[in-house]
Amino acid sequence: MRKRSTLSIIWAVMCVGLGGFTIGDKLVTKHKRETNIAIAKENAAVYLADKYGIQIQSAEVSDEKYRVGYNSYLGQTELKVTAGGEEFFVMSPCDPGKTEYCCDDRQSADIYEAAEKYVREGLPGCQVEHMRFSSGVYYDMMNGDIVFTVDNIEEVLGKCSGYIDIVCAGTSFTGNSFVEDFPGNGDLLQCISFDSDEIMQQYLDIDDADNSSLYGVEKFQYFAPYINDFYKIYDSEVNRLDIKIMETNEFNCAYFPVEKHSWQTDQSIKAEYSPTGDLLKSFDRCGESQWLDNPLTAEYQFDSSYGNVFVYYPLSNFGDIPPENTGLAWFSYGGMGNNRNICKPRIIGDYAVYVMPYGENRFTVVDLTGKDEYIPGWAAKSKLLP
Repeated sequence: MRKRSTLSIIWAVMCVGLGGFTIGDKLVTKHKRETNIAIAKENAAVYLADKYGIQIQSAEVSDEKYRVGYNSYLGQTELKVTAGGEEFFVMSPCDPGKTEYCCDDRQSADIYEAAEKYVREGLPGCQVEHMRFSSGVYYDMMNGDIVFTVDNIEEVLGKCSGYIDIVCAGTSFTGNSFVEDFPGNGDLLQCISFDSDEIMQQYLDIDDADNSSLYGVEKFQYFAPYINDFYKIYDSEVNRLDIKIMETNEFNCAYFPVEKHSWQTDQSIKAEYSPTGDLLKSFDRCGESQWLDNPLTAEYQFDSSYGNVFVYYPLSNFGDIPPENTGLAWFSYGGMGNNRNICKPRIIGDYAVYVMPYGENRFTVVDLTGKDEYIPGWAAKSKLLP
């Protein structure tokens, strides 16, 4: 009995000790956090005074823009600052005196506005589709070396990383000094020229997030028949247009292999007529042949590696059939579990554009008027939509 009581006393003392250790540990952590935040605020104050000659009125920890807040692992604190009569964000280190690692987004809106003006003046008629700049990890953030002064946008861009995507109509980039001498580091520039203002505007109107669920698809690939020049800096090297459209008697197509970068096409593999009827037989074995009752083209085969095949079907071939009531039915014989689908078109200019994934495929364009929505059996069984 005495032994059991002694053990109980020892256990109680241990619990009290552990509890005290936990409380003490929390107090130490809290003190360290408060100290580091104070250091970050002091660094930000010195940084802003040196860079802009302004004083901080308030500075609070925030995760509003970059979701960093106070981060002991990164050794940085995201601050929402009021200074010089403005509100903006500063990323500041938690090490005393390390102001060279500070950066801020105070001038980001002015820099973007000046960059767009710079492009419009250098390439009349062109528009900026996207742009994001920074001098480090966080977009919109510029370090102490970059101060925008209205007339130094070339200098600012020359110190930035990021990207700027420009679209034009009827513009050639060959020998274009504005494009070839564009300031910036790394992969900053991409320029696409279309053959008309109407196509350029349609390109701009499409939301990038609505491209496709297929791997490697980029928006401009839908517009390949209308692209007359392309210029991109990739891995610090200039890449020019290499998009070639293949033609059949019924439609045009292009194969974009992933391994050769998405702006190149490969003509070594062509869409070939397939008289075997394998496509219909394969859908019939799956109990889904009714969706292929009204084919609009012959059956074709396309055997490709990693990448996507774009089929550009002329709207004039549909007659009275609404293009949105059509689809491209394909079946892959390459061993994929998700081995078939009927993909719907995106209407681009004078084409209905269908995207087919890589593989040893048979395909045809079909009229789906009056049909129920097609969901392949593999998707229905796994409760996944194609």
